[in-house]
Amino acid sequence: MKKARPYLSKDAVLDILWQHGYWNQYNTTKNNDKRTRELVEFRGMYFFILYHFTKLSLANIGKLFKNSKGNPKDHATVLHGYKNFPDVYLKYNRGDLSVTYENVMSHINNTLQMKGYTPHLTTTKMSKREAMHYIQHQRKIMFTLVKKQSQLLERIKFLEKLDV
Repeated sequence: MKKARPYLSKDAVLDILWQHGYWNQYNTTKNNDKRTRELVEFRGMYFFILYHFTKLSLANIGKLFKNSKGNPKDHATVLHGYKNFPDVYLKYNRGDLSVTYENVMSHINNTLQMKGYTPHLTTTKMSKREAMHYIQHQRKIMFTLVKKQSQLLERIKFLEKLDV
């Protein structure tokens, strides 16, 4: 028989996010109006954890994130952040998001173990293959930019010759 998916109470998860996930720093009405990369990535982590470990709907998760006018985040915004967190935000972040996520997940897994569940979602590290793919992708982007820059410089030189 298949075991039911483990859930924690909303308050338990929010308490963990408050302790380890900078909840009080990133989830403010002032910050929920902004779309800076760091804020979007942390909100994605909050959406992902709340959706995965509570029984809250996307709309109810959005109600936890109100802007300065008191409007909650739309369910589609929560869904977008939830889906992008593991594949985009977590892999390509420049800050301490992955460390924060590891701390939060460690605390959640400890809580789940005390309730008799086995831990999961523990690793966020890229595999060697994923890292090589990412590096190759970045190299292609850099090569394209350098190529375009050299083409522009050649064109500028050509136009300067015409003006002389």
